[in-house]
Amino acid sequence: MVNISKKAQFALPIILASMIVLMLIYLIMVHPAERAEILTPIGLPEEDKLIEEVGGKRAIFSSGEFVEIGHATGEIVFDYELEDVYVSYPIRERIVSSMEINPKTSILRSDSQILSIRNINIENTDSLILRINVTELKGSQKIEVSVNETILFYKNIELGEMKIEIPNIILENENEILLEFNHMGYFWSRDYSNIEIDVVQRYYSSEKPIETKTIPLSRDNLIGSEMRLSFFSTESIMEGELIIKINEDIVFSESVEENELVIVSERLDKSGLRIGQNEIIFEVDRGGVYNLTDLKLQFVAARTPTSENVYSFDIDEKDLKSWDDIMLGIRINRIIQPGYVSIQIGVDGPTYYLSQEELVAGRWSYITLEKQYLTEFSNMVTIGSPTGRYRIDGFIVFLR
Repeated sequence: MVNISKKAQFALPIILASMIVLMLIYLIMVHPAERAEILTPIGLPEEDKLIEEVGGKRAIFSSGEFVEIGHATGEIVFDYELEDVYVSYPIRERIVSSMEINPKTSILRSDSQILSIRNINIENTDSLILRINVTELKGSQKIEVSVNETILFYKNIELGEMKIEIPNIILENENEILLEFNHMGYFWSRDYSNIEIDVVQRYYSSEKPIETKTIPLSRDNLIGSEMRLSFFSTESIMEGELIIKINEDIVFSESVEENELVIVSERLDKSGLRIGQNEIIFEVDRGGVYNLTDLKLQFVAARTPTSENVYSFDIDEKDLKSWDDIMLGIRINRIIQPGYVSIQIGVDGPTYYLSQEELVAGRWSYITLEKQYLTEFSNMVTIGSPTGRYRIDGFIVFLR
């Protein structure tokens, strides 16, 4: 009798071996193109995809390091003019209480008056102004002014107008202004005055606290190394600061004097600007008013020394002989200053040029290398830009 457990022991290896043999037979007999498709890993590497785009076959050398080549001269490489901006959050005034009083005092008698100020928005109030206008005066009186038990003023009364500021910090939801009048003459005299009183609220008026400008930017004009936003202030009330944001990032927050030219500078990679729609938001803090003209958004290629980058690679001798073309590709990560790019083989080899129009941020540019200047070992390629500056994040040499 055959042992069943031993049969089961050998069944799995036999099945697996049979499947492998069948797979090999299939791969041998299947069409070459279909066989290549089966054996190719899912999700081609990026370099394989870009080689396929230009009919290439195999990479010899590739590099993804970030390098900058060429030089920049400090010039403006892109200029965007904006319409005028007006933002306003001023302090306005309104009378919240008004009365006329006739205080009488003597050596035996003082006089007082209480003003109750209710229903004002303290959060939106800068201060209260107590305007006291003395239209008639007989004798000599002193006036003491206290607000919510805080003494603010003590002075002899004179004909004419006095203004007393009541700061926001001592205000409450219900405010009590106490006026006390004291006799300053002799015991046989009696003092008298006629006084007009206004309580004025200085409040913040949200008229136009924000204005937004929308700027579309593409890879072609998001260039340079520095962003400059400049404007001229033709009207300024500096009670509140002017705040400028780029896509919600604050780039400026200061009070601006009237007839002042302001230039806001920021490194481009820290400015908050991006490809697509960008919002430049102008805001004013409470109390401020600003009228801005001659607004310009400029991109500047800050002055930099000339730099080149050298790549070294080897080529199999059989590849040199058997392939028609050896291609070179570079990918522009960012344009700092437009210009052309030079690519030289070795020290005495030919120099190739890529024009400004051929160099697009985010894309690859290709040239065909002349095979007679290439060797099996220690090939060098020097990349630079005599008239511009670029950041490169891709370099590849491949067969075609």
